[in-house]
Parts: sequence; C-alpha cells; structure tokens
Amino acid sequence: MQIRILLPASLPVPVWPQPFLQRAPMPYGVALASSLITYAQQHAVFANMLARMIRRHAPKHPQTSEPVMSVGIQPDATSLLAPTDHINALQRAEWLLEAITHERIGGTREARRLFDQWLEHSGSSYSPMHHLVVGVVVVAVPGITMGRLRVRRERAMAVLMRRDLALPNRDPAWLRLISQSCLGVAARAFAVARGKVSDLEPEIAAWFFGERAITFYEADHVELENIQKHLRHMDVLHAAVEQDGNVLALALSPAINPATPEHLWHLHRLEEGAR
Repeated sequence: MQIRILLPASLPVPVWPQPFLQRAPMPYGVALASSLITYAQQHAVFANMLARMIRRHAPKHPQTSEPVMSVGIQPDATSLLAPTDHINALQRAEWLLEAITHERIGGTREARRLFDQWLEHSGSSYSPMHHLVVGVVVVAVPGITMGRLRVRRERAMAVLMRRDLALPNRDPAWLRLISQSCLGVAARAFAVARGKVSDLEPEIAAWFFGERAITFYEADHVELENIQKHLRHMDVLHAAVEQDGNVLALALSPAINPATPEHLWHLHRLEEGAR
C-alpha cells in the first residue's frame, strides 16, 4: 500500500537526539562506505568514479595519530543500504565524502580509512574515466543552492505498523502514527544536517521535496523490536512511535534500499485497500 503525506510548507527543526552522532557498534559512516564499496566491486564504471571522488576528497592536512577502530566491509550494510543505481550511488558518495570531511556523522575516520584501504588495494587499478552520459532529469529543488548537480530521484519511505493494531487505514489514530513516525525521520535528518537543507542526505531530500510517498508494511511486535535493534546497530536513521515501551510504528530512512525490507525481515506489505 502506498499513500502520500502532506507536510507543512515550513517544518521546524527541533533539537532531537541523533543516532548518527552516537557511537554505535557499526557507525553510520562505515555502513554507508561498506555499501558503496560493495556496489563498486560489482560495477566497474562506478568504481572508477568512486576512486576519483575519494582522491579528490583526500584530507588536506595529516591525520591525527589517535587510534582508529579497525573496520572492514560490513555485510549487513551492503544489502540494507545497497544503492539502487549509479545515480543513487554517486549522490550518496558525494554526500558521504562531504560528511566525512566535515565530521557530520558517526564513524567518519573509520569510513575514511575503509575508503583508503579499498583505494590502495583496488582503486589504483582504475584508469582515468571517460565521459559518462546518463539519462537523468535535472530539476531545481526549492531551498537548495544549485552549486552542484542535483538530480531528483523519487523515493518512498517505509512505515512498519504493528500487526495487532487492527486500525482501518483512514482511522485518525492510524494517521497520527504515520505523521509522527515520518516527521520524526524528517526532523532527525534536518538535525543531522545542522539545519542546512543542502546537507540533507540525498535520499531523504528526494523524499522530502518529492511526492513523499509512503510504503506500508505490517509485522508482529517481536519483529518490530528486532528491526529497531538492527537499525540501531548500524546507526541507520529511523523513528519509532512507542507506547509503554512497545513499538507501534517504525518509519525507516529512504536511504534503505526499497527492495530490502521484505527480503531481510518478516514483513507483510499492505496493498491498497488492505486495511
């Protein structure tokens, strides 16, 4: 089932606890870097482009001697956060490398080391790339300075509902759960971007300034709790609506590959008219 959510013209940016900036077992920067490197290993054209981008974003000053957590490719991240195509991968790489440079997310130094290790062992074999022509539509996004190429790619946000709620799909309480969870993701994304629209994660910007489509799933309460733990483990942006410590609804970042939830977790997708 898919609907579209209407948001106010201006959304206040509250001070919100940010899972991105906490030390998670797998920091978000490492999870994103893992997804990009795995995608590069499967697509030589993108690998060439990624190698050039990493070199271009090389630190201008020597790295500190502080210890950096030893990291490797994280299998969980490669499926959950797998880019959908080359354009998605390029936008994510640009955003991540900028976020690493300005230390906007958790695990920036570990992610940088992971990129450098990949470049040292594999990236050096990529020759200077030729021009690549990709059929895309470039549009102006309100509020974003067009200093870089911006490509609008529609994304949907997945919202997971607890199966035993048994609410009709236009019930006010049901709609309230949707708005609370989706606005929670948007507010946290703006907090991570420090209030700068131009620094929003590309998939979230595409959702927020696009059609704001939502894809619904249902799961039992045990599965919802397991999914929330999984997301926290990788520092992936999400927002939960809870009551008495129990998850009622869980909204997932649009950065999650849309084909993944049904394969990774025990979910049932709600079709139009299912509720």
